[in-house]
Amino acid sequence: MGHNLVLLSPMLLVCVNALLLMMAGAFTPDDQKKTYLAYLTVLGNLLALVATAWLWRKGGGDFTP
Repeated sequence: MGHNLVLLSPMLLVCVNALLLMMAGAFTPDDQKKTYLAYLTVLGNLLALVATAWLWRKGGGDFTP
């Protein structure tokens, strides 16, 4: 179960980032703020991917339960 959690946590982070971006886009009329939020979301997703790769390497790359 621990290995599955390692895979799920970055995926959940990516989903939360996407939801936040959609909500911010819906409620923010200012285009400048939308651009900043888009950059922040992309940065968050990249961090999630880096975390996944790091945890994969740390765990030996074997995610079989």
